[in-house]
Amino acid sequence: MATIRDVARLSGVSISTVSNVLTNAERPVSAHIRQRVVHFAKELDYHPNAMARALVRRRMDSIGVLSGIFAATDIVTNSYAAGVMKGVLSEATEAKQNITLYTQYWRGAAESLSMFRDQRADGLILISPPIDSDIVEAVAGLGLPLVTVSTNPHPGVPTVDVDDNCGGRIVIEHLTKLGHRRIAHIGGAENLISTPNRRNGYLSTMQSWGLPVLDQYVQHAGYDGTGAAEAAAALFGLTEPPTAIFAGNDNIALAVMQAAVHAGLRVPRDLSVVGYDDSPFAIYLEPALTTVRQPLNAIGAKATQLLMCLINGEPAADNVYTIEPELVVRATSAPLKL
Repeated sequence: MATIRDVARLSGVSISTVSNVLTNAERPVSAHIRQRVVHFAKELDYHPNAMARALVRRRMDSIGVLSGIFAATDIVTNSYAAGVMKGVLSEATEAKQNITLYTQYWRGAAESLSMFRDQRADGLILISPPIDSDIVEAVAGLGLPLVTVSTNPHPGVPTVDVDDNCGGRIVIEHLTKLGHRRIAHIGGAENLISTPNRRNGYLSTMQSWGLPVLDQYVQHAGYDGTGAAEAAAALFGLTEPPTAIFAGNDNIALAVMQAAVHAGLRVPRDLSVVGYDDSPFAIYLEPALTTVRQPLNAIGAKATQLLMCLINGEPAADNVYTIEPELVVRATSAPLKL
């Protein structure tokens, strides 16, 4: 296999000159020498070593992506993570960056931080880190450019997210305009920032409309739908059951709809249901799910743009970037039947 030394020997120039020519460095090289170097490089079928070039340039041209809650396989199969990842990939393609996907679960700084010390990526995008984890502080402490998606702000670390308070508000405004007054909420995992933010949007809007919120009307489940059917059954068994349920995400909404069928309730005639995320399956449910659409591609793209600014030594203008969600009205929400 040909080496850079072979190209230099045949070209009659130094190794550094060959490197300057083949990496398009800014140091001046005459047209004649450049032509000789390119000729012999082609003749020897020589290609620069990407790792060696990266070490010289101190750039890997690679963006690292990791999650505080998703396994690597989930990043490509979970609708939320996949939506964000699509935006990351699109923007990375424009910026001519590769993607390094970290596959290991975060198990705390003492056990997991070492895999980021080799700087195999020029910067990192951290998706949905739990608010009770040390992952943001630990990774930020390495000094690598870092952008987070959907978490609490951290000093010096830009974060991008949908405005979940707004998402909760537009759901409740939609349902109240349909005549609903007894509206319950089944939220997701408490260690993810989206859960309290969506709940706060629900509570504040209920209050602004002068609607009381019973303690029993606020339930909890997993974002994978675990426990949602049980939470819905508890709501159906109340003396004054809700006429509408705002689900923390579409998986929870699906479980609520299934629980309603088992309870003999018809959606939306007896119960209106609104989800969150606009997952790919939402439109195919029967009836089709009213839900909040998150601009996931835009979130991933914005996070990548911010990270490239940091990698290039340009400061981010703001620390927190929020993007407005959109209510997608379909068939699971309807006017209250009196």
